[in-house]
Amino acid sequence: MAGHPELLVFRSIQLSWPFDGELAVLDQGNAEERERQQKRIELLTSERRKLLQAHYADALPLDLLKSEQKRISDELEAAERLLHAAEAKMQRVMIAVEHALSLLVDCYHRPTVHNQRQGSAQ
Repeated sequence: MAGHPELLVFRSIQLSWPFDGELAVLDQGNAEERERQQKRIELLTSERRKLLQAHYADALPLDLLKSEQKRISDELEAAERLLHAAEAKMQRVMIAVEHALSLLVDCYHRPTVHNQRQGSAQ
C-alpha cells in the first residue's frame, strides 16, 4: 500500500463502501473464535499437566495416562488448526479488499479511450 497513496483516498470514502458492517461482523466473529480456541488450548494444556502430576503421584495408571495424553494431543492439534484458520481468514479477506482497491486505483489512473481522443484532438 505504500506505493499507492490513492488507496487512502478510496479507504476514506464511506458513502459507497457497502461492506464495512460485514467486515466488522466477520472480524468480531474471528476474534471470538480466536479467543475460544486460545482458552481451549490453555485448558487442555492445564489438563495435560494435571494428568502428568496424577501419574507421578501414582494415582493414574500408565495406560490411562497414555490414552488421555493422546486425546489431549488430538484436541490440542484441532484447536491450534482452528486458531490458525481464524487468524488467516481475516487476513485473506483484507488482502482481497486491498487487491480490489488496488484494481480501482489502476482503473482510476488508466486513460480511457474517450480521454485519449480528447488529448490527441487538442
